[in-house]
Amino acid sequence: MITVWELDKDVKSVQLHPLQSRSFYWIDCSHPSEHDIRALAHILSVSEDLIVDSFDPKQRPQASISGKHLALAFRGATGGVGRLSIASFGIFASKQCVITIHDKQVRGIDMLLKLSGDQRLKLMNNGAGHLLYRIMDSVIDEFFHTLESIEEQIDVIENQVLREPTQIVTQKIFMLKRQLIYTHKALSVNRDIISSIEKNYIDELRMSHSTEFHELYNMIVQLLENVSTHHEILTTVLDMHVGSVNANLNKVMKTLTVLSAFVLVPGLIANIYGMNFRNMPEIVWQYGYYYSLSLMVFSIIVLYVYFKRKGWI
Repeated sequence: MITVWELDKDVKSVQLHPLQSRSFYWIDCSHPSEHDIRALAHILSVSEDLIVDSFDPKQRPQASISGKHLALAFRGATGGVGRLSIASFGIFASKQCVITIHDKQVRGIDMLLKLSGDQRLKLMNNGAGHLLYRIMDSVIDEFFHTLESIEEQIDVIENQVLREPTQIVTQKIFMLKRQLIYTHKALSVNRDIISSIEKNYIDELRMSHSTEFHELYNMIVQLLENVSTHHEILTTVLDMHVGSVNANLNKVMKTLTVLSAFVLVPGLIANIYGMNFRNMPEIVWQYGYYYSLSLMVFSIIVLYVYFKRKGWI
């Protein structure tokens, strides 16, 4: 599906058509069909393969000049809480238009597409460089929300580890660690793209300075530090979980050892007096039965006192 915003005197939503020299455009293509790719390739005067490669997650992200357009591959967050995934999308920017192409919903782009008329005008009125900055800023901002969600989940997991360590907790920890790895890879790619824009392509965007993109670079550096911090916290929580599981296992083994000793020693006494040899004075002794029972009870009391002092009971 293709969405076209055209800025002439005002911003309006129009059908895709050949670009007019007096207007400025933002064209967003979501879940592109072959027809959409063919139409965009015609407008950009580039090959269809270049369009497809721009949002292909298997392709190496890079910033380059293609004809009159700056071609970028960027990474954004998609999915909801607990099911985060990373979406690749392409950006083609020139003095006359900015085109975004993605085969998954990108939350940052969706936020901008929902803006009202006055907000659209403010978004597009400052040219391609500012629009490109706002798109990237919105996409990067969603990573902050993602990390906030992960931080909340880490707090819940920490409480679960201390209260009730289970196999489910381990699965949640590894799920969050995997999400952080994907997020770190995406942010590293975005950092390199923004650095490339800041150093090499500012003139292509007709911007007098690179302050806005430098702010984006600093935001990504901060996000990467947060990702590393959360990853270290999860590693610590996992160590706590393993230690808690081992402590519970040791507690169970101690309990089984105590119970086994309570059964084993009286059982040994019973087996000794159950051998029925002739030369066993207690067999014919009047109080032999009571003696053996007393001995069993005494052994249990001695074991109980011993384990109590050891802190096993």
